Amino acid sequence: MYVYGDEVLLGLVDHKRIAGLSKWVHDEDLAMGAKEAKDVTKIAESNPEAILALKPDLVLLPDSSKPEQISSLEDVGIKVFVYPAASRLSNIPKTIKAIGGAVGETEQAEKLIAEMQKKISAVEAKVKKMQPEDRKKGLLFLRFGAIGGKGIIFNDIMTAAGVEDCYEAARHTIADKPGTSRILSKEEVVQANPDYIIIATWS
Repeated sequence: MYVYGDEVLLGLVDHKRIAGLSKWVHDEDLAMGAKEAKDVTKIAESNPEAILALKPDLVLLPDSSKPEQISSLEDVGIKVFVYPAASRLSNIPKTIKAIGGAVGETEQAEKLIAEMQKKISAVEAKVKKMQPEDRKKGLLFLRFGAIGGKGIIFNDIMTAAGVEDCYEAARHTIADKPGTSRILSKEEVVQANPDYIIIATWS
């Protein structure tokens, strides 16, 4: 039902076992798993009637889902598994293990985690060889504006890749102000002074 859960599921099970995926997983600008998803053509629209029509044994939803969305499915007799959403890079293995356990693929889940850790370790080895002057300052723009800062997955990824997230040069007190929008103003973007801006292709 959500693109990151779809991508994990695609790597865990025989695709013949998948009753449907979210429409977003077929968007190559948004989903890393778009190519892998080509043989799963049925779309899981976000309403109980459409999901019932797919006759799934299990529906996977992240814990960031609205409670009423979960209960609306359960009310019509659909079995729902709620997995922990990966809000940090370090949380991804937990998400994979949870989904793997739900679909009876714990061994394959461990393989996926090992592959991920291998790739991250290879990047870390390259980053360690970088000189301080080689580290560039980057700022991430999504469709709603410039975002970043410690405590979110975007910052984790940039840091792991050897990029300095310059978001905090403009908004270093974000953690001290609960409820404050993370989106930078134009003036704050200038203050952050990035060497380059990273823009999502679907923005």
